[in-house]
Amino acid sequence: MQIHQTRLPFFAFFAYMIKKYFWSLLVAVLLYGCGANTNKPAKLVKLSAIDSVSQRIAVEPNNHQLLADRAKLLMEQNDFMGAKIDIAKAIYMDSTVGNYYTVLADVYMGLKQPAGARFALEKCVEIDPNNVEGLNKLAEFNMFLGEFKETISLADRALKIDVHNAHSYFIKGFAFMESGDTIKAISSMQTATEQDPDYYDAYMQLGLLFSAKHNTLAVNYFDNASKLRPNSTEVYYGLAMYYQENGKPDKAVEVYKLLLKLDPKYAEAHYNMGFISFKIKRNYEEAIQHFTNAVAANPKMAKAPYMRGLCYEALKQPDKAKTQYAYALQLDSSYALAAKANKRLLGVK
Repeated sequence: MQIHQTRLPFFAFFAYMIKKYFWSLLVAVLLYGCGANTNKPAKLVKLSAIDSVSQRIAVEPNNHQLLADRAKLLMEQNDFMGAKIDIAKAIYMDSTVGNYYTVLADVYMGLKQPAGARFALEKCVEIDPNNVEGLNKLAEFNMFLGEFKETISLADRALKIDVHNAHSYFIKGFAFMESGDTIKAISSMQTATEQDPDYYDAYMQLGLLFSAKHNTLAVNYFDNASKLRPNSTEVYYGLAMYYQENGKPDKAVEVYKLLLKLDPKYAEAHYNMGFISFKIKRNYEEAIQHFTNAVAANPKMAKAPYMRGLCYEALKQPDKAKTQYAYALQLDSSYALAAKANKRLLGVK
């Protein structure tokens, strides 16, 4: 009998962080001011900010910096074509400003045109070799392509210009991690937090890196991340997984419960609580309920009905088990474990 355990989502987090850090296409900045206007909806405040810049552009039509500013505001509202027009005009007026090309790269990424983004970033560092933002974004682009040596080289170039740049160390940390050098990955991430004590994502990655090593320092890094973002479900999940994989199932369950208070539909938390009930507590009825909650949270989670099938087998209810295996295969016809279990109960070799 084989079981399906959800382990620490180490490489899943890499994919997540790449999406998140691929030069932050959709900046989550609410343009709220202090005072009387703070009750306005965010969208209206953003629109008034664009209107304000547009009014200034009408007065100063040759002010290319204003065009670049408006392009950034337009991107926040996913108006990438409008942003492209503005930043193109700004570059036409002054093609020597490196930061305009980083904005253009953001626009191209928003338009799903990575080739254009790469060209813009290469142009940025060509005309402005000391542009740290351009070097970091080009490093991120290379990391996205799996060119880790070039990623590290570009980040190092940025650090020669600004030795205190936390994001450059963070980028290096990811590149080292994906290259399999966890020692250097940890060192770079730690340096990132030294340069910026509020670097939430660096603490998260350190928590994950030390979790992979089954090192208790993981708890400290998750705690630091939690202090910065008390309602972060990913912190709770990472910490719970650490406890689960290091012989502390009761503490893991406690943390999963806290996570589910923040997000009752966090399917993996329900699933992992079910796994603990099944594998460690041998409480199969309780496990079935957790797996049922997981399916309710994520109807496409094939591994949850599969695990329910194992629970029913343990309860000597083979007919219910077969139903669950069939359900899992309905959700995922390539699910080998469910197919094998189903054949076993059907007596098929």
